[in-house]
Amino acid sequence: MKDTKILNEAVENVPSGEFDDLILADLIKEGYEGDALMAEFKARRARVRPAVEILLKQAEDAAKGIGEYATYEEVFGKDYNTSNSLTRH
Repeated sequence: MKDTKILNEAVENVPSGEFDDLILADLIKEGYEGDALMAEFKARRARVRPAVEILLKQAEDAAKGIGEYATYEEVFGKDYNTSNSLTRH
């Protein structure tokens, strides 16, 4: 499946620190400091790739009609106007 190959390549090419700034911002907002900040940062950073891989598997299953997934209409409603979607310029 061509789309699966593209998604796999996208996941493999994400730099390991891609979400570092977001993780750190959350931790600081949650009040972490010093050694506790570093320990929790490492723990959360280690969970990013497995989470992305789970999402990828779920997307592949949904594309095959396997497992639980939401249809376009369930997400956006059957009256969603596609002309409201973003366009490239």
